[in-house]
Parts: sequence; C-alpha cells; structure tokens
Amino acid sequence: MPFIRPESTDGVPARPAPFCRTADPAAGRPPCALSVQTPEDTVTTSDHQADQPDDAGTPAVPDAAATGSTSAPVTRSRAGGRRVRRAVVAAVAVLAVGGGTAIAVTHGAPAAADALSAGPSPAAAPSAAVPPVTPAGTSGAVLDAGAPREIPVARQAAAPASTVTLVVGGRRSTVHSAASTVAALLRERHLTVGRQDVLTPSAPTALHDGATVTLRRVEISSMVRRVTLAAPATRTVQDAALDRGTTKVVRKAATGQVTIRYRVTVVDGVRTVRELGRRTDARPVGSIVHVGTRVPDPGSEAAAKQAAARFTYDGIQVLTHDTTFGVNWDGLAMCESTHNPRAVNAYPSAGLPTYGLFQFDIPTWESVGGSGNPMDASPSEQLMRAKLLYQQRGLEPWACAYAAH
Repeated sequence: MPFIRPESTDGVPARPAPFCRTADPAAGRPPCALSVQTPEDTVTTSDHQADQPDDAGTPAVPDAAATGSTSAPVTRSRAGGRRVRRAVVAAVAVLAVGGGTAIAVTHGAPAAADALSAGPSPAAAPSAAVPPVTPAGTSGAVLDAGAPREIPVARQAAAPASTVTLVVGGRRSTVHSAASTVAALLRERHLTVGRQDVLTPSAPTALHDGATVTLRRVEISSMVRRVTLAAPATRTVQDAALDRGTTKVVRKAATGQVTIRYRVTVVDGVRTVRELGRRTDARPVGSIVHVGTRVPDPGSEAAAKQAAARFTYDGIQVLTHDTTFGVNWDGLAMCESTHNPRAVNAYPSAGLPTYGLFQFDIPTWESVGGSGNPMDASPSEQLMRAKLLYQQRGLEPWACAYAAH
C-alpha cells in the first residue's frame, strides 16, 4: 500500500515536525507538498494554495490550477542531485497545504514507485484511519495537526487482460480483453443478445483466462402446411339384386385434407423443422361399386345388353360369341344368314319371306314380341327374340338346326 508523505518543495527533507504546517516565510517555514510512492497516481485537493516553482525554477502549475480542484499529472523534481518522480497532492505540481485541507488520491495504472527524497525520512508515526475507497476509486483524507506524517492510501489493482475464446454464430475467435464479466466483454465487442439467442455462460459470470463464451444466434418461427390425402382404392361388392354384367356406384371417391403445424428453428444458420401437431380437415373416402351376380332372363333387355357387349363386327357380319342354353348361336346364324343381320330371303322354298340373322318371318317375329321387320332390329334384339323362340319351340323352327350344335 503506498503512503502519502509530506516533503519540502526545495528537495530538502522536511523538518521533523509532527505535521505539515501552513507556509510562513517570516518564520522560516517553507510550504510543503504531499507525494505518493506511485508515480502514476493523481491526487486532487479542494483547498489550493499559492503555486510553487520546481527545482529548475519553472512553475509546475498549469494555468487552470487556480480555478478550482483538478487532477494533477506526475511531476519531477530534483533532490540531492538526482531526479525524483512523484505525484503531487493538488491540482498543481507543488502546493502548500495546511491543517484542515481535504485531499483525494485517484489511482492510475500499477507501476514501481520511485524514491521520494534524497535525505533520510523522518520516523513514521502510527497510521491514522483513512476513509474507504469510494465507488469511483478515490480515497479521501484530511490533514490535521494531529495527523501522522504518513497516510496509507488504498490501491485497486487494474484487472489483467485475459485470453478468451469467443464463439458467435458458430464462428470462433480468440480475443484479449480486460473485461471482468461476460456482459462487459459483449459490450466491449459491440455484441447484442437477441430475445431468442442463447448465451453461455450467463452475462453476470466473471471472466477468467482461458474461458470460452458462446453466443448462439437463434431464430424460431412456425410454419403451416396443408396436405391433400389421396382417396383409397375402389371397393367392389357382389350384389345379387343386379343382373350379371351390370354395376352400380354406391359411393363416389373423394380426397381428404390435413393441416400440419411445424416449428422451424435456425441455430447459427442451421435449420431444423419439427412437427408440432396435425388436424384432419377432411377424411378421404374410396368409391364403392356393386357388381351384379343375378343371371337375367334370356329374353330380357338386360340379357340383350349383356349379349351386345360381347358382339364383334367384321364388315356386315356380326359374331355373337353366345352359347346360352347350350346353343351355338353363331353356328346357327352362319347357316341362316352368313352372320348378316340384314339378310333377306324373299323366296324361300316353303312359306313366307324371312329376314335377319336368324331368318324370322313376320308372324313368327311378332309371336315373340317383335314389331316391324326383323332386319330393322338391332343384332342384340334379334338374338334375344331367337332365344325366346327357342324357349317356346326349341330348334324346330330353323331349317339349319343342325348347325346350332
């Protein structure tokens, strides 16, 4: 701990007086100054005395010293033939002080203390109590007639620089800083912590040499997607109420839709997406189709439609591909009309003229429900009427009955 020591302004050790008196030239008492052992310290006082010249004869007092209490830089003086660095308690380099003068010492950077005088120092009296250091780093002391000749001054050592690894947004760097906490380091580097950023360690944490400070840049947002769901496959159902070969759509297919919510997190530029939940807005449904299994009456229109679906055509010829009742209807039609639904036999060997695939005469055609000329009916209707006639009389009406087997 440095000490404040009264010292004569002419470089000669002060008289062994119990305290530093006010200057009195008539009494042969020169003004005295207060020096500290640390040259970088700056000392201020609220009671200024007359400016005094240094050993070279040049006044060491700044022009502003007479205006009020200010800080004085370190000055030099000669003592015993060699130069001595010292800080002076005043706004001037050399200042006469007396009893009741209040002084304050403002600490500078740590440095080795120089010798204070060339002559022997008076014996030190026991140290007096000194007010504690203020938050601004300033110690206050009042010189009094009963004060000792050495006043202890509290020192606060400057924090040494630390080597810190700083990681910001995934980028790593090594910095040298005298900051005492993580928060101070961020201020020094002009870094701000966003609302969603993550700082490790926390801002109040004290820094030490070799510490690692990580500031992860974090952005969190949400996202919504609407996804269309495909309809399931069609389901078929056998239905005995429907004729074979017929179908009925009972339910139509429809697509569905689902809404999905996501949380999107970007940490140091790396994006991750996590599903938070989903809501089904519409369920997809598949179609349902009934397929008939009932065998229709050969003389029904349904039977005619089923038969027509199997027909093939080659010019004017029509092939039925039908074997209902075990009859080869194509063989019979080949013999009767060579597969021509508009064939006409105007002069048969016996009876009336005949028409169509199966050579109906008009009365026979009307007996099975036909109307008009058979050749004007569709091939499917001609086959249907031929089956009705077979159910009534078998193959007997046809001269080419042998071809039906």
